Amino acid sequence: MDRLNKMKIQNLRGKISSYMSEYNKDFVVNYMNVNCKREYEQVLKGGNLLLNNSFLFDGTWDMEQCNIPYRVNPITWDYTPNGDEEWTFMLNRQEYLYKLIISYYVENDEKYIVKVKELIFNWIDSNKITLKGGNTIRTIDTGIRALAWIPILIHLINEDKLKDEEIMRIVDSIKEQLTYLKEAYIGKYILSNWGVLQTTSIICSYLWLKDFFEDESLFNWAVKELYTQIDIQVFDDGSHWEQSIMYHVEVLNCSMKVIYYSKVFDFELEESFKEKVKSMAEYLMYSQTPDCTQECQGDSDKTEVRDVLTKAAILFEDETLKDAAFKNIDLNTVWLMGKKAFKIFNNIKFNKSRELSKEFKDSGNIYIRSSLKKDSSYTYLKNGTLGSGHGHCDLGHMSIFYDGKPFLIDSGRYTYVEGDPLREYFKSAKSHNVSIIDNDPFGVPKGSWGYKSYGYAFKNYFFAKDGITYAELPYRGKLKNGNEYTIIKKVLFISPNIWMVVNDIRCFGNHSLENYYNFDNNVNLEINDENISLNNSGSKLSIYNYNIDTLSKRDSLISKCYNEINNSIGIITKKDFDDKVINYDIMVGEDNCNNIRIKNGEINQFKGNNNISEEVCIVKEIELSLDESYIIIIFNEETFKGSKIYFYNDIPVYGKVVIIHKNKCGYKLIRLKG
Repeated sequence: MDRLNKMKIQNLRGKISSYMSEYNKDFVVNYMNVNCKREYEQVLKGGNLLLNNSFLFDGTWDMEQCNIPYRVNPITWDYTPNGDEEWTFMLNRQEYLYKLIISYYVENDEKYIVKVKELIFNWIDSNKITLKGGNTIRTIDTGIRALAWIPILIHLINEDKLKDEEIMRIVDSIKEQLTYLKEAYIGKYILSNWGVLQTTSIICSYLWLKDFFEDESLFNWAVKELYTQIDIQVFDDGSHWEQSIMYHVEVLNCSMKVIYYSKVFDFELEESFKEKVKSMAEYLMYSQTPDCTQECQGDSDKTEVRDVLTKAAILFEDETLKDAAFKNIDLNTVWLMGKKAFKIFNNIKFNKSRELSKEFKDSGNIYIRSSLKKDSSYTYLKNGTLGSGHGHCDLGHMSIFYDGKPFLIDSGRYTYVEGDPLREYFKSAKSHNVSIIDNDPFGVPKGSWGYKSYGYAFKNYFFAKDGITYAELPYRGKLKNGNEYTIIKKVLFISPNIWMVVNDIRCFGNHSLENYYNFDNNVNLEINDENISLNNSGSKLSIYNYNIDTLSKRDSLISKCYNEINNSIGIITKKDFDDKVINYDIMVGEDNCNNIRIKNGEINQFKGNNNISEEVCIVKEIELSLDESYIIIIFNEETFKGSKIYFYNDIPVYGKVVIIHKNKCGYKLIRLKG
């Protein structure tokens, strides 16, 4: 080895020594031993499997998890044991290598170091980097792999487990892979999570290995390109355009690594970039369900999100983000960021002042909750752009948690395998809680990534006041015969446990409407004469259907994690109609199920029509007790004849959506839409 490379390696060792002194390995290992026992057991299980060339993709943010271990002996990097290319991609990303380093630290056993080196050098020796790529060298996987190698390299060098020649083999391979990322980069990556995974890998690798690069051109290009990617891909409201929270998090995670390593090396990033990344973390905070997971929007799994929010709270030293994060720093975070991050996190106060409900106008996503507690009610509404190939047929979709437990859900993704009928099923409208006319959905998937047709979402309406929220989700679709229609789903939530869902359908001619509901696999369902009773682990929700012809129970499938599937149940309500139809459901949580009375009400127009149909205006009185009730008034048509003032008994009413809250002290008028 020449003298220049020896000097570069010596400088790298110095960087790592300085970094690790602040990182404090002994503190990290002790913290994991004492505070992260369950997480460590999972890591050790994976580490021990790797010793036998058995691979288990069970990391929190493994994009395509596989919780069945498969042995590959001898190692063959283009192998797939289950016919799914994604397994091969996961194998080549090598994100699992950290399990061996952590296992070595805690178990103090050299065999884990031997294995991690074997896997890295075997990959280098077995894979030639060419522009043709291939299943072991796609751009997305190369970006992930190179970024995954950086902390491994840091810890191996700090533990003096690599000779200079071995360091150069790894560094040269990383450089070769990063050069390939630039040469293979194409225009569509500007708008893809693939592109962000490439540029962030280049930036983080360069910050550590700067001395080994001939110039800064690759680094400068990656920084500039990343700024463009984030500016284009992330809406002003903080949501990622691909309409899959899973890939929102992938972009967020690797962008936060850029921010983290930039702080380590005092590299100044543009404020606009950091603000956009922070807005992504804030979006994730609002989307978080009561059980601290993400809902399975688009191609997403039901994944715990608090580790991401923990890192975001540390990077931005933000009190509100900390309130949504883990109460104590988790294994993944302390492993990545060390003792300094632990100290920063502990010095941040908790701030519970964030809004309970929030509309994200750019992406068409709305999140509504009754409180910030784990037993809260939570409603997720989706009506926006399709996004990328990861988007599903979910216009007008609604998910509902009650008492902290999932009832109405998004069914998930299950697989990406081309030609598997379940891929199209999980992307289809019938796997979501939506309306379908004449069994002709507004969107029809075509293969794993395309669509034959898709509807068009208009801008949503959202308003919250006095513990009551109201949203309208309008979109346009087209039947196969060319007949266009509009659907407006109207969702009213009276915190903490009353929902009213109105389907306002306009389609010229004679048609049949079907409304689909898909339930969590832990929900038991019983259809009664008056309602549908749902029970999830003791928490109960009742659904009352109005203006339907038939109600039927159906077998359903849901997938909370890639490669996993569960049997579940769903319901379909049907209604035949001419030109237009209004039907609706009222859902009530257990707190009021026993004593609640739902009664028809009526309003009278001043000196006008006193026989107003539900097609024009729905009036329902929900009586909670003798002393308290809510009168719900929702207009489905404009008043264009006669007086604009109406009366409920002697109470004057004006507005499209009005709630009268009555109690023993009198009443309060709450107008949600004028």
